[in-house]
Amino acid sequence: MGKIGDKTVDKVVIYPQGIALDTTSSTQDSEAILEDALTWASKELKLVYRREMIKRKTYVSQFTFYSNIAILHVNPILKNLSEKIGALVSENLKLKSVFEPTAVLLGMDPECQRVPTWTFSIERRQGIAFAESKYFSAAPLPTDIHIALVEVFEKGMAHQQNKK
Repeated sequence: MGKIGDKTVDKVVIYPQGIALDTTSSTQDSEAILEDALTWASKELKLVYRREMIKRKTYVSQFTFYSNIAILHVNPILKNLSEKIGALVSENLKLKSVFEPTAVLLGMDPECQRVPTWTFSIERRQGIAFAESKYFSAAPLPTDIHIALVEVFEKGMAHQQNKK
């Protein structure tokens, strides 16, 4: 754990076949920090390093955001199902129970997954009331691309809901 400039490094792990670097900012910042560290180590510690030695990269980008649309209501069937489940659970518990979709998950087919890869997710923030409209998203992508895809999804959902 530490800081490099204004960037916080949570963890660095050196594996036999790779290096993992966790920061609290973006994957772009993480890549720059790692590049700087490897360049420094090659000069100061005589570590053999050249950019072209990196053959593959895997990313985990995560962020929390708010949305003023029902971003997880991807299909009207889910609304109907949620209402039915809520009514049945309310009856069983003798308490009002509200159910709504809580996540959209997109994962890689295990048959073609030779390298562990994170699932793309957009989900309600755990433990936060639905009314707060707070979400969490994770993706196996660079942060800027991840944010752009979530924005595209949100705009698509807004467009779909405005057509009704």
